Amino acid sequence: DLDLFLAYDPITDPDARYWRSRVPIAKRIAAFTSTQANPAIDPKPLAADFSNFYKKLTGKGKDYGMKAAYGADNDVYVTRFQQYRDIVSYWQVWNSIPNPALIDAAHRNGALCIAIMFNESGSAFDAEHMLKQDAQGEYLVGNQLVDLAVYFGFDGYMFDMEKDWSSAENYPYKIIPFFQAMKKRAKAKG
Repeated sequence: DLDLFLAYDPITDPDARYWRSRVPIAKRIAAFTSTQANPAIDPKPLAADFSNFYKKLTGKGKDYGMKAAYGADNDVYVTRFQQYRDIVSYWQVWNSIPNPALIDAAHRNGALCIAIMFNESGSAFDAEHMLKQDAQGEYLVGNQLVDLAVYFGFDGYMFDMEKDWSSAENYPYKIIPFFQAMKKRAKAKG
């Protein structure tokens, strides 16, 4: 529900502090340029990892994460090779913030940690609601997403936009100013 999402304020949520990470992103050791075959090429691969980090709560049936290559246990999984990732996130839990342990592990190894937003129909992330602007032209959903990332300590979002977008008139072109506004707000907030 759009109104609930926009009204949410982590400052008034007594549990929000437990989902907050304050670990800064560690600086990585730069590649030794003289050992590179072509020193003009950036050696950083920007490898992303979308893994199964969450345990299913119900205990009944199977869920998306049960198909993970690490077995049918579906326990929390944090790779032992975190230092090789540049961008870290989860896969099977959409429209949720990354947990602080995941953010901490990513940041301690110099990686970004992002949330995944899926545009379910009728949610704050569908084509109709996501681009809604106020009288001043501010993107309400975009502003809230940036503010949540700042508060909880993660680094941004990946949007999985499957529903309503390809057939919606000019929405692919309308989303660019939305992302630009988010980037500008994030930069202003540090």
